[in-house]
Amino acid sequence: MSLVVVGIFLLSGYSHSGYSSEGAKNEKTKCIAQLSLMERMAITHLNLYSLNSGDPVMPAVLVENGYISKLPVCPSGGNYSYTNKGPSGKKGSEPYASCDHKGHSYSPYQADKPKKNQPSPASEKTRKDKAKCAAQLSLMERLATAHCNINAMDPGSPLPSTALVNEGYIKKLPACPAGGNYSYTNKAPSGKKGATPYAHCDHKGHTYSP
Repeated sequence: MSLVVVGIFLLSGYSHSGYSSEGAKNEKTKCIAQLSLMERMAITHLNLYSLNSGDPVMPAVLVENGYISKLPVCPSGGNYSYTNKGPSGKKGSEPYASCDHKGHSYSPYQADKPKKNQPSPASEKTRKDKAKCAAQLSLMERLATAHCNINAMDPGSPLPSTALVNEGYIKKLPACPAGGNYSYTNKAPSGKKGATPYAHCDHKGHTYSP
């Protein structure tokens, strides 16, 4: 299956020599945001390919398939390791990515859980297009959220979709596989249940809710 999902660029860590306690706090926040993003990219891969938690998902595959341009780096100099297996996303489960820097821990929560398969429509292609589109809308929501976390932005702050491209989070904006048109709120999402999603598709049935 060819992916429309585009790669993400994660900023590498900056120097932490002589940083203040505030600097250390910012580095921890950025590191955890990156670990969370890796968890979600692994789950997106599971959803797009109809894989199950526990199936092999090497971090190199996320790079080769264009989810990310390169693996992230801890801004405090910690080392990242991966389970190399599809995560379950269940609260308290083992995270896909972890960092050995003291205090840089990430624990999955229920919102990360892979989605259950939707009821099959008449056409297999229609089902796949719908699932792929929803995964892309979810990906844009997560990238916008990651951008907000890394840059300490408040919900509702201006965040045009072009900024995600210009700042290297994605190479280009995704396209609906069924020919629908994507639109964006251009505001930092809150991520709350039932909130207006950051990205929307006008194709019938192609809906996503945070």
